[in-house]
Amino acid sequence: MRFVPIESMKLGPMIIYIWGLFVALGIIAGIALAARRAKKRGVGLDQILNLSIIIILSGFLGARIVYFIINWDFYHDDLVEFFKVWHGGFAAYGGFLALPAVYFYAKIAKIYFRKIADIFAPAIFLSLFFGRIGCFLVNDHLGKMTNLPWAIDFGATPRHPIAAYYGLAAFLGCITLLVFDKKVKDKPAGVLAALALVFYGAGRFLIDFFARDYSDKNLAIYNEIFLLIIFALGISLMFFIYAKRSKKV
Repeated sequence: MRFVPIESMKLGPMIIYIWGLFVALGIIAGIALAARRAKKRGVGLDQILNLSIIIILSGFLGARIVYFIINWDFYHDDLVEFFKVWHGGFAAYGGFLALPAVYFYAKIAKIYFRKIADIFAPAIFLSLFFGRIGCFLVNDHLGKMTNLPWAIDFGATPRHPIAAYYGLAAFLGCITLLVFDKKVKDKPAGVLAALALVFYGAGRFLIDFFARDYSDKNLAIYNEIFLLIIFALGISLMFFIYAKRSKKV
């Protein structure tokens, strides 16, 4: 299927960049979902807004830093390029660097960290879903060549639409967590966040087999190892949380 990327559009005198638009929509949708879930758990809107700001700033900073490190060969001659975020360049993995910031804020604000993690887990998947729509529309994350019926032709060889795969996985992750949260009543705090790690690690690991070949094979290996660690960490946390609760019974 032939597809023409849409990088920007004009609205009167303004130029709206598509990727940025969908990232903004994702942030708004994520905060709205987190606020709704927080209300049912006795966490105030002001705390959710504060945490959202922390997650957004530290997440984007972490994503930029990781991308900068991965592409050091390109950036080392022009370090100022790090600050030119409008040129693009974020690595989703770097978003995990938001976790320490959220943890410290939770400690200061005296909010149970696991509760916060469970509140935001589906919301982050929802935000990722919107962000990946933006990635798809601007022709980001091209996959390997394929002749499958849903292959996307961006003007060259038909390839796997990896951004669409990422987006679908994020949407399914959000729905899975929300259904799990609703159906499984008797669960300790932190399980939902741990399940999110399992889902993200496994989903991204499988999808990346269809991604474009890395020019740096070592980077590809590090990528897969990192995802396996995320998956294993999620499984371990789930066992640890349930085991800890069983000892108290």
